[in-house]
Amino acid sequence: MSIPPRKDLGSGLLPPVPDHVVSGSGRVVAVWVIGAALICQLLLVLVGAIAIGLGGASGSQMSLFVLIGLGGLGALLALEVAILRGRVRALFAWAVLAVLLLDVGFVMLLANGALAGRCSEAELAISNEIPSYGGSGSAFELESSTGACAAHLEVEASADEVLSYYERALREDGWTVVVQQTPAEPPEGEPVDVRALIATRDGATFTIELESYSGRTSAAIRVEA
Repeated sequence: MSIPPRKDLGSGLLPPVPDHVVSGSGRVVAVWVIGAALICQLLLVLVGAIAIGLGGASGSQMSLFVLIGLGGLGALLALEVAILRGRVRALFAWAVLAVLLLDVGFVMLLANGALAGRCSEAELAISNEIPSYGGSGSAFELESSTGACAAHLEVEASADEVLSYYERALREDGWTVVVQQTPAEPPEGEPVDVRALIATRDGATFTIELESYSGRTSAAIRVEA
């Protein structure tokens, strides 16, 4: 009695595991959903780039945002093509989701200032040496557009009063100070006093750009060291 040959259960006789095949109705829904996601991603890139630029982000931050945003667009487009062809790998779908989450998370970090740099210890030390006029003014933070450690001041005082205070304080602290009158186009019927103070010491600079009108002065104070 002959024994029938044993079936080979090797990989050669087993059918390959197919990719996930999207059904006809499911494909239509998926195409519309991914299409909507493509539009949202494009708007996110455009609006985000404008918002980040206006917010004073650095060139590297802007480049990274655009790179991640375009990567998300490319991944969504590839996913759309894969769905239209009827095959989508689960790993690929997860990769697309990861890119989109990274894109959104990066925008949120920029919006919250988590990726912004910080003032150096030397700059913060200088800012502490020269107290703000009247004890007011915002805290010093890194200004991405200029790279300086900056603060803003809004006080009910004239330009002479503000500049006299800072000029005296800086000279007493060993700084060389120069005050300049800056030409400006005043609003109709209301004169505006625009001036700049530039102080230097040991390679560091302390600058104040101010505008004063109607007894009120606003100033941008920057320290670089």
